[in-house]
Amino acid sequence: MSRYLDEVVHLLVTDENPPREIDGLDHERCAALQNAILKHAWVRSGRDEEAFLEGTVPSIELCGLERPEEELHPSVVEFYRKARTPCGGMPGKDFVNFFYNLRSLASSLGNHGYCFGDDDETITLYDSTSQFTKPDGLVHSAIMHLDIQDELDVDGPWQYLESILSVWIEMIQRQKVAAISNEVGSERYEQHEQGWLVFHGPDRDPLTGLQRLTHDAEPWTIVPWTAKDLEEALEGWDSAVEAIEETMQLDDAETADGLLDAACLDAAKIPDGFAREFLTKARRPRFDFIAPGLRVPSPEDFTRQPFTDVSRPPV
Repeated sequence: MSRYLDEVVHLLVTDENPPREIDGLDHERCAALQNAILKHAWVRSGRDEEAFLEGTVPSIELCGLERPEEELHPSVVEFYRKARTPCGGMPGKDFVNFFYNLRSLASSLGNHGYCFGDDDETITLYDSTSQFTKPDGLVHSAIMHLDIQDELDVDGPWQYLESILSVWIEMIQRQKVAAISNEVGSERYEQHEQGWLVFHGPDRDPLTGLQRLTHDAEPWTIVPWTAKDLEEALEGWDSAVEAIEETMQLDDAETADGLLDAACLDAAKIPDGFAREFLTKARRPRFDFIAPGLRVPSPEDFTRQPFTDVSRPPV
């Protein structure tokens, strides 16, 4: 999936490899995980791997604090010294956002008195990308040495930074979130003798085949569903069907794969996507009703979709 992420697999938080109980932030582990995510995004965006060290700097050089050693816990200072961040570019396609909802490392102190009152001892470690309405980003507590994202709440759920970074890497590995070429879905304007011409980038990423569904967070895009999601859904369906058939003491007659065929799905105007893949691959049960009032669809029933003519937004 990614050489840079593979190199830090041994640092991911798991049941067998939990966060360490130490005084402060586990700066070496967290910096290694964060740098792996950033380098993955850097290369997948179309940038040169060899330019990574030149195009990024230790975050402490851009933190904006005059005396970070006096204002921050020593472990946070060490994290900023080890964690790298892009040193140029404005938010947009020319900037490497750290993640789909986070722009880059930050270091603003406090600013969360509305949640913590006079006891506000927080640091904004990462600020949000422009498309997200909550500007808090990822917040670190200098007292608990734990982190929280999205909805700030004194009572949690606060987590270790290495746990959060591990979840993000797992999301990338499962392709729930993907870094793709900045050229995907782009528009480039050039002036020629006949006037300004627009050149469109490819619709899909040449490496992953993915489309860009979100903007202002380049190179990241959210992926609606993955092959692994489909596989797990089909396994869950098979288990449920087999359990019902066993309870009904049905015979072991041959079964057919596919709840509905392509012609039926075309008639119902089901577009390419998770629903179409699932309906063509899930095996048809040897019974008619899944539960009281819930029937296994027949082609005749399914083609009578009440919302067939409702326009869909472009994907």
